[in-house]
Amino acid sequence: MLKRLIPGVLKRRLNTLQGRLLVGLVATWLVIIGLLLGVAWGIGQTLVRDANVAHLGYQAEMLSRGLQDRIVLRFDALSRFTDQLAKKADAEIADRLKGSRSLLADFEGVVIIDADGVVIADLPEVPGRVGLETSSREFFPVMRHSPWPYVSRPFMGRASLQPLVLMLVPRFTADGQFDGMVGGLLNLAHGQFFRSIASLNFQHQGHVMIFTADGEPIFVPDALEEHVDKLQRLNPQDFQLALDGWQGEARHELDGESMLVAYRQVWEADWVVALMMPRRSVVAPLHAFLERLWCIVSSSRLPTSVPVSASSWPSRPACMS
Repeated sequence: MLKRLIPGVLKRRLNTLQGRLLVGLVATWLVIIGLLLGVAWGIGQTLVRDANVAHLGYQAEMLSRGLQDRIVLRFDALSRFTDQLAKKADAEIADRLKGSRSLLADFEGVVIIDADGVVIADLPEVPGRVGLETSSREFFPVMRHSPWPYVSRPFMGRASLQPLVLMLVPRFTADGQFDGMVGGLLNLAHGQFFRSIASLNFQHQGHVMIFTADGEPIFVPDALEEHVDKLQRLNPQDFQLALDGWQGEARHELDGESMLVAYRQVWEADWVVALMMPRRSVVAPLHAFLERLWCIVSSSRLPTSVPVSASSWPSRPACMS
């Protein structure tokens, strides 16, 4: 009986002038709230996106500078050791390397290569590594004709069977002739250098990737392998610009998924750092805030003159619990 009585009461109230005015007031109130939430969503998206892009760029900048500092420190260690090898015979060079185990704090291994591209000493000793010929590797002609340190492209070690990069410092004779090089090995799969990057915590659901200037991945977390495949396949313009030396922030559409990416250069190694953040992570805090705001608004009590009993309104909506 109560269920039949309430619609009748509401119908009679709505047929009065006061009822119609109150219905119009409520409708106007809801329209205003909807407009305010829509405007807040639009402005909020822009502000949140700009803030996150700036923060993403800042984090990428700090990461690239940290990588550059660590690379410079390792080059300095190799250069100091190279200075100790001046005028040493091959046998003395091998002994000197065995007595320099402190280098293993920075590298997974150290090799000494002569002017013909043959490995003459290594640390730690790996069976089959001494005697390997490296003149066919991409880094050898670069080092032969350059006085500067160099970071090689990734390659698979023939003796260790591990993915590696070499940090190389050239050696010269007293009259300035090329006399080989000293190389520090960084293991891409298990090395401390890249493992420390994987342990970094960023203030968003993003990840860091590192590419060579040729676009070859050096460091990619497992969670981003699919995105890297899409990035290389779709080859957006900003990605190509970053490989050519551009630094900045971009937005990529990777098979329907929007991603914010900050690119920075690691000049000493000729690497490109890409810090990637899904757009859903950008708007998630704003979405949660507006949901909370809507819950607060929807739970607020209307004027007591509204022809509905106040007791019929829930004291606390489910979304606020």
